[in-house]
Amino acid sequence: PPLKWNPIILHVIKVLVLLAGAYPLSLGLLYAGKICAWVTTYRNFSLETACRLLDVPTHVEYLVHRFFGFHMMILGQVALAIAPDPDRGYDDETALYGSICLGFVLLVTLKLFIFDVNFHEVEDHAIAST
Repeated sequence: PPLKWNPIILHVIKVLVLLAGAYPLSLGLLYAGKICAWVTTYRNFSLETACRLLDVPTHVEYLVHRFFGFHMMILGQVALAIAPDPDRGYDDETALYGSICLGFVLLVTLKLFIFDVNFHEVEDHAIAST
């Protein structure tokens, strides 16, 4: 007999496939748009010169601080996910407190990895070299 899938699982698979395909599709559309702009507007220039004219310069220091702020928001959401109603789903009190402690150890570890390890100055950042 054929395998019958749960409709919820099928919906989750469809969403994941859509999300997995959205990023490569958007990159392809951006690249195609850049090529179209080169062919229509900057046809007298080489592709490299046209790309430099079309690309928006990035303020690396601003971008780095925005990513740090985004990481702080994610870490705060992880901490808040532990706080409300933490005893739901735990039969054992030891498992509850162990998971809370492990969650905060993971938060501190992620904070150390993101902000305190192998930090590059703005001039040495990989985004600045592109």
